[in-house]
Amino acid sequence: MTSVSVTRTITVDPDAAWGEIRSVGGLERWVPIVQTCEVEGSGVGAVRKCGLGEGAFVFEKVEAIDEAQRVFTYSITESPLPLVDYVGRMQVGPGADGGSEITWSCEFSCDAAAEAEMTAMLEGAFSDGLAGLQSELN
Repeated sequence: MTSVSVTRTITVDPDAAWGEIRSVGGLERWVPIVQTCEVEGSGVGAVRKCGLGEGAFVFEKVEAIDEAQRVFTYSITESPLPLVDYVGRMQVGPGADGGSEITWSCEFSCDAAAEAEMTAMLEGAFSDGLAGLQSELN
């Protein structure tokens, strides 16, 4: 398994950041790679259909929402990307000066030839998404 993790402190109250993350939908507002986001269901078991453009979609299933620890866990069930057994996790904690420290991480498998490319792509998407969350909530 390959692991990717990006941690960023943003100047947004942890309750507000957690509220946006746990809401399941709306990724198109703050994750630049996501152009559309449709949600079927709610809470654990909900499925997000994220449009990446040019007819490409990633389907994600909500696996867990831990309110006490502020941890959101999801899996990718279908994707054009060469990712297998992908499980993502977002955790919100208190940051400096009333802000939030957010860690967006994942584990996945893929062909060795694609590992470096997928790792770089995911690190970029996570970093851009956390910057977008800062912008969306300020």
